[in-house]
Amino acid sequence: MAIKPKCDICKLEMAEFGAILLGPPDNNSTVSKFHICIYCYTLVLKKFDISDSSPLVDT
Repeated sequence: MAIKPKCDICKLEMAEFGAILLGPPDNNSTVSKFHICIYCYTLVLKKFDISDSSPLVDT
């Protein structure tokens, strides 16, 4: 069975893997993990004015 995660931002099933965003650790050293599709990843990069040299990301 193939893993088909949904993007935690747009909630759509990902056709291909995008990115994983890790939140800051809490008092128990536990972090939150979010799956992000490639499209939403490019939006995050633009929002925070971050450049990515990956050939898969068009910023």
